Amino acid sequence: MNCSICSGKMQDKWELCSDHLLALKNIMKAFKAWNKAHDGILKREYLKEVTNRPETGKVVVEVTKFLLEDEKHMILWSKNNQGN
Repeated sequence: MNCSICSGKMQDKWELCSDHLLALKNIMKAFKAWNKAHDGILKREYLKEVTNRPETGKVVVEVTKFLLEDEKHMILWSKNNQGN
């Protein structure tokens, strides 16, 4: 099966290729710091902020836009947080 964002090979049970999965993990890791620094910023607000920052890389933007385009895509965040 292919990555839900690109045509790359999907990693195990994830719906993303290795590049997009790594970006998702980095996005999630950085969210913890942002959440603390921005007094409980919501995930969707955080993703919009990251998407619009000029220094954000292409792969990260692809992941943030994917997560924002459909609420069901946010399940990837939950799946990844379970340590699977």
